[in-house]
Amino acid sequence: MAARGYTVLILPLGSALGSWDALRGFLRLRRLQGLERERDALLQGLELAERLRAWCQRHLQAAQRRRRHAQRAGADYLGDSGSDHSCLLLAKIQEGSTPPCSHQDQARDPPVPLWKRLEFQQQTLSVLREQNRLLIKEASAKSERIARLEREKALLVQLLRETQGGRSTAHRAPMFL
Repeated sequence: MAARGYTVLILPLGSALGSWDALRGFLRLRRLQGLERERDALLQGLELAERLRAWCQRHLQAAQRRRRHAQRAGADYLGDSGSDHSCLLLAKIQEGSTPPCSHQDQARDPPVPLWKRLEFQQQTLSVLREQNRLLIKEASAKSERIARLEREKALLVQLLRETQGGRSTAHRAPMFL
């Protein structure tokens, strides 16, 4: 939403510039201008919330597609589980869902204590460490599987050569690997 300009209203207040009527009119206009700015900020917040909602819906649909694909692939599917993205997505959503504090909100709601922020950071670190451990475990399992497949390939190549070695040279076919 583009920021719109504010209307300036000039009211003739009579002959006395320092009159109470002039002061009340000025204060009323100032208050209305502040309310107008607050309304504009809230409208921008709503627009941002709508974009965040659309972003979350897109990511939710993508996660559901990956889940359906994983279910169709069966138990042998070792694709990305998405757990490495979950913590980052959660942090991004939490960052976007915290409303901006106005002066009135700060007076009513005290700021988040340091120990709670540290606790959240510790929880985030724990989640990241656990995800790191799981990723290392998964990478090790895949590495072991690759090594096993390479050993099997070497055995099959050796068996093929032995089998071809037993044939006569006239029947020997070229071998491509």
